[in-house]
Amino acid sequence: MPDPNTPITERTARLVEVEGRDQEVRTRVVGEEVLRRLALLEELGTDHPTAQRLRDLGAYVQGRGIYRNRSRTEDVCPPHGLTQAIRIHHEQDDNDIDGDGVIHRYPCSKQITQDVRDIAATKNAERLSVPVFVITDSEVDEKRRRVRLATVAAHDDAEGYFALFFGDAGRAPARPQVRRAKLGDFVLERKPAVRQSRTGRRVQRSAFRERRLDYYGEARCAVGDLAAPEALDAAHLRDKVVGVNGLCGSDHPRNGLILCANHHRVLDRGLLGIEPQSLTLVFTPPHGAGSLRVTRKDLTHLRSQPHPTALEHAWRVYLLKRVPRTTE
Repeated sequence: MPDPNTPITERTARLVEVEGRDQEVRTRVVGEEVLRRLALLEELGTDHPTAQRLRDLGAYVQGRGIYRNRSRTEDVCPPHGLTQAIRIHHEQDDNDIDGDGVIHRYPCSKQITQDVRDIAATKNAERLSVPVFVITDSEVDEKRRRVRLATVAAHDDAEGYFALFFGDAGRAPARPQVRRAKLGDFVLERKPAVRQSRTGRRVQRSAFRERRLDYYGEARCAVGDLAAPEALDAAHLRDKVVGVNGLCGSDHPRNGLILCANHHRVLDRGLLGIEPQSLTLVFTPPHGAGSLRVTRKDLTHLRSQPHPTALEHAWRVYLLKRVPRTTE
């Protein structure tokens, strides 16, 4: 196999650095990098390699959580390169790991510039579907490491994490395909997923948010003025709580709204309601538009609207929350 630390040829490097570079060359260069990683995984073998062997083969050679192998990958995808490996320690509480994959938190160290570059390189791996190595402690020997190939399936800048799925050893894992719901097959409720992994839940939540943004066509809070995509949530009108009928809210685009984090909480707490016929915003006293920082009177400005059934359900829930609680 090729030396993992040997950069691609200067000629190819110059080609990929050109703005508007030839797609065929770009595809070939990225393809070569994928094949190099698969060959490296094969050379590592099925036995848990030592940390020294990982360094010798150039799979992981530093103490940071994200390893970019700069001498190699910055030429493949300038200027920040592609993440090659992610090192996860079992004692790290910020990473959820299970049989399906891992939730890896964005790095947050004193080396801010390095953190930004590592995050950008991991996003590049996601965008180009280039697999990465996930390296964890071996259960067999503390001096050895377990190496698995994974695909970066999603990222969430608001919550600061990457979701990675493991693939079978020896081949690149497939990127999870999220079915885009058609507007004609709206379903308010569905059966909850059975034993869904933490990684799966995170990816599903991220996909729900992306479908809301795509459906409504504007990255802006539906009831306010906030227009920063990183600070926006996808709020369910029929929430994900399993009801007495054993069903939970669906992830259909029309069962949700794009809201900022503050107004998402306002909606969930029953301080704000949406009258389903007129789409007028209604407030629970003593709160009003001013105190809740709501700048819209209704939802008629939206390019697309939530489904009437979802609005009616949310309205019923809102009215129930407004009923004063009595104590004996």
